[in-house]
Amino acid sequence: MKLLSSVLLSLTAVSLGSSNRSVGWYMPWNFDISWVKDNVDVVDRINLCCSQFAVEANGTFKTKISNEFVENVSEQVRSLDIEFVVMGGLNETAVLTETSLNAIPDIVSYVKLVKAMGIIFDYEPKNNFSTTHASKYAKFLSKMKQAAGDDFQVGMDVSGWGILDMFPIYAPSSLDIYTSMATTYYMNSAVSPKGHQFVSNMTSYFGNSSRFGIGSTATMSTGQHCSYNWTANTLAPYLNQLPYRAVDIYPCDFDHRGSLDPSFLEVFRNW
Repeated sequence: MKLLSSVLLSLTAVSLGSSNRSVGWYMPWNFDISWVKDNVDVVDRINLCCSQFAVEANGTFKTKISNEFVENVSEQVRSLDIEFVVMGGLNETAVLTETSLNAIPDIVSYVKLVKAMGIIFDYEPKNNFSTTHASKYAKFLSKMKQAAGDDFQVGMDVSGWGILDMFPIYAPSSLDIYTSMATTYYMNSAVSPKGHQFVSNMTSYFGNSSRFGIGSTATMSTGQHCSYNWTANTLAPYLNQLPYRAVDIYPCDFDHRGSLDPSFLEVFRNW
């Protein structure tokens, strides 16, 4: 009887954890809101990407787009019953010297001002892959989450390289969002044994705070085709085996806005 109860509890947990679909989209600051309105059935979240603000080496918080503009975008998105998240970066010196901690009050004020429901840090250092570096970053994230409290979500990008795959260091920060990048963006990587292990590790450490990045398939404005190699036949089964129904889509035509492959969108409509 105890064994049966345990199994039923486990199945219930899996069901609850995967019941609510969340499809997020990385969008540039000048994205077309009409596209969102036309495809509102497959847009649950907008991640305003990617370095709309930055923490400089001395710990100064600096925005690249006016607060009024971002607040206006936020209001338009939220009026469609879609979540709105801002994204930004950190200077490596600020992380290592911990001057980044000085920027936290300003970041909190900014997120509240633009009425975002969350913030994701896109920090991708290209060298110094030490555990000390990761620990410094984790300290910043922990302090950021503590300052945000329940007012808004705090998240980070993770991946399979550098300091971004040191999950045991980031898990204690108890962030609301851990969303994957290149390791799951590309079909060949995502469906490989390494890719499946990566997803398993994410869910082991981050549970239902895990979100999985998917790269899109599209025709760019230049007429060229771009793709992360997903097709409807490979994407649909991959989505169905994810432990949580939460993804963030990175458009392959991010810098040259084009047209998404209709079959790509259709997969998410049927998910």
